[in-house]
Amino acid sequence: MTLTEGTRMHPASVAWRRLAPGSPPPAAIDVLKRPRGNAKSAVYRLRSVGPGGRDVIAKEARAALARTERTVYGELLPRLEVSGVDYLGWTSSEDRARSWIFLGDGAGAECDASDPAHRDLAAEWLAGFHLGTLGRAVPAALPTRGAAERLSALHRARNEINEARSASAL
Repeated sequence: MTLTEGTRMHPASVAWRRLAPGSPPPAAIDVLKRPRGNAKSAVYRLRSVGPGGRDVIAKEARAALARTERTVYGELLPRLEVSGVDYLGWTSSEDRARSWIFLGDGAGAECDASDPAHRDLAAEWLAGFHLGTLGRAVPAALPTRGAAERLSALHRARNEINEARSASAL
């Protein structure tokens, strides 16, 4: 869905102008991922507001998730020898419970998992990412993902599956 009316007052546009005060209002806003209920994030493309009139991707997420993504985009990826999108900055939402992350639009062909060439490119990128992190200190702001967290995620998934199975039996 693309919004062309009221783009100046859209929350993504307001947040972007806090970070880049002199930027124009978006020519349009593409809704890439809608906020739904308790969704982790919402993603928008702000048309023609970035450096050189480029499009900007605006992602709103819970503060803890945004902090992790901010660390990856702003601290980790720039140190590696892999290509990535431009990290343009972040700002907190008005209530500070959520944050906005802004990235340059990495527009191009979408990855098609059924295409062997795309899978090869994705594998090369992941290999470069993992090789680039070997022997490097990981930013302290990244969460630790240990065995206990994985076990907890498995338990949550099992409970959700059991709940869905019992609901479908009704």
